[in-house]
Amino acid sequence: MSSHLYREDRIVYSSSGRRYGHLRVSALAEPPTEMIQDVLLRTLRSSGRYRAVYAQRSSTRGDFLLRGHLYDFKEVSGSPMSARLSLELELRDTKTGATMWTHFYNHDESVSGKDVSAVVTALNQ
Repeated sequence: MSSHLYREDRIVYSSSGRRYGHLRVSALAEPPTEMIQDVLLRTLRSSGRYRAVYAQRSSTRGDFLLRGHLYDFKEVSGSPMSARLSLELELRDTKTGATMWTHFYNHDESVSGKDVSAVVTALNQ
C-alpha cells in the first residue's frame, strides 16, 4: 500500500519537509510499490528459509501474509540533498488473523550530485 504519489514511475520530491511533487521526467522503471514488492519477493525466495513465497495476487494461500505500507520513496531537497525510504511491514498469521510482528524501516541516503541519475542511484541504495 502507498499514497497515490507512489503509484507512478516518476520520482517524488519534497522541499521544506512538507511540499510534495513529481519530477517531470519518468526516471523509474516501474512504480516504487512494485519495485519494493519485487525486491522483497526475490530476497525472501533466495534466503532458503521458506518452503515457498508467493505474491498476494497469486491464487495460492500461505500460512502468513506480509503486508507493507510505503510512506516515503523520494528525493528530499536541501543541503545536502538525500533520498529517503520509509516503510512499515506487518506479518500476519492467515489462520488466526493475529499480527506476528511489525517493523518500521527508515533510511536517508546522501545524493552525490544534482541530477536525476544521482537521485535514482541513491534510491537504489
